[in-house]
Order: sequence, then C-alpha cells, then structure tokens
Amino acid sequence: PGGVYLSTDNGASWKQVNRGLPAKAEVLCLAVSGTNLFAGTWAAGRVFLSTDNGASWRAVNSGLPKKTDFQCLAVVGTNLFAGSVEHGVFLSTDNGTSWTAVNSGLPEKSSVWRLAVSGTNLFAAVGPDGSATVYLSTDNGVSWKPANSGLGDTNVMCLAVIGTDLFVGTGVPFSNKAGGVFLSTDNGTSWKAVSSGLPEKNPILRFAVSVTNLFAGTWAAGRVFLSTDNGMSWTAVNSGLPDPLVFSLSDLAVSG
Repeated sequence: PGGVYLSTDNGASWKQVNRGLPAKAEVLCLAVSGTNLFAGTWAAGRVFLSTDNGASWRAVNSGLPKKTDFQCLAVVGTNLFAGSVEHGVFLSTDNGTSWTAVNSGLPEKSSVWRLAVSGTNLFAAVGPDGSATVYLSTDNGVSWKPANSGLGDTNVMCLAVIGTDLFVGTGVPFSNKAGGVFLSTDNGTSWKAVSSGLPEKNPILRFAVSVTNLFAGTWAAGRVFLSTDNGMSWTAVNSGLPDPLVFSLSDLAVSG
C-alpha cells in the first residue's frame, strides 16, 4: 500500500508521488491517455487523475459506485474504461469527469479482472475470482458478447495483443489447475492452445509484448518464458533471476 512511485532515470531512483491519494493507497492499475495519468485503487476503490506526472492527484468518480475496487484500466482513443469488482465495466468519455456503466451482455455483478485493446475491439476477462472468461465489445462497451469458443481453460489471468492476435494466459494460483496460453486470430471467435515448452500446471500470471516477442511470467517457481513465433513454442529466459524456490514473479513490463 505505497501508492504511486515515479522514476525519471529509467528506474535508477524512485520517489513517491502521492499528493491527493488516500493514505496507504493500494494502486492496482495505471493508464495513460495523452498527458493524463489515471490510477485505479483497491479498498473503497476510486479512480484518480493526475495531469502533472503524478505531482498531484484528484478523484474522478462521478457515476461510479461507492466502495468499488478497480482492477484494470484501458484507453481506446479518447475513451477510458475501468474494470471493477462485481460492478462490471465503466466508460468515461471526458477524462474521468463522469462515468457510465457499459455492461449489456455481461453477467450480473460481473468482476472484470483484465482489459485489452486491439484496434477498436475491447476484450475483458470477466467472472468470479479464479474463473474468468473472455468477452468482446466492438462498440465501445455498449454491448458485449462471449468470445470463448474453444477456450480450453476459463480461468483467465491475463490478456495480450500482438497485431490482430489475442493471447490469454490461464490458471489458478494456489491450486493444481493447469495453466497455459491460448491464441485467437479471429477476435475471440475461436481459440487454440499454444503452450509447447511451458511447464504443466503452472498458471500464467502476466504477459509483456516487445514488438513481436511475447513474454509470459508464471506463478509457481516464478519463471519467465519467451515466444518469438506467436506462442507456437516457448523457451525459458531466466539467467540472473533468483532461485525459483524463493522467487515469485508478479508482473512484467517493457521499455523500448
């Protein structure tokens, strides 16, 4: 619960930038729209906006339910989407000044764990904790439809887009449920498993994309794997990481 930190020297040093955020704010997600930086928070969750690189923050919550946790944010053009726990998806077209629920076609009391953008298509991992599946909106969230035909594992942990290809990572941490990677080349109409080279029964927690390279971070015995062929094959890329018995990976990011 440390809020937001800023580095201006590629991570060599960091400073807290929390003025205007609640004390001990748990920030789960960040999104950039032009020069605006948005943060979604946990516990009495709120969305906050900074227009000065995090030097100051203000709540932008008109139209959002009270005490809702926000797990993910996504930007499509000038539209900002927020995924919440048990309240589905919300849309703001005015930089968070006002919000509208956009949940037609989603299950009642949907929890939205991840959002991903491919052109004008918006994908969401939706469902109760540990059992999320994929939904697609082609009209800025006005309507949603399932996009999970052939998806062999509906425990979706993460989403990634490379060009027109959509990837999902699946599995359930702290369980023996198998995890893996699935690929759709037709906007979720159909899916195929692309897990050759990945360990069995190891949930895929996070993706990171670098041009056409796809990286996957795994849960148990936290390791990083790389695919250079759209998930057809994977190789471990872990030299220099701590012992997997004591190292649990939580996120990946790409710079350059």
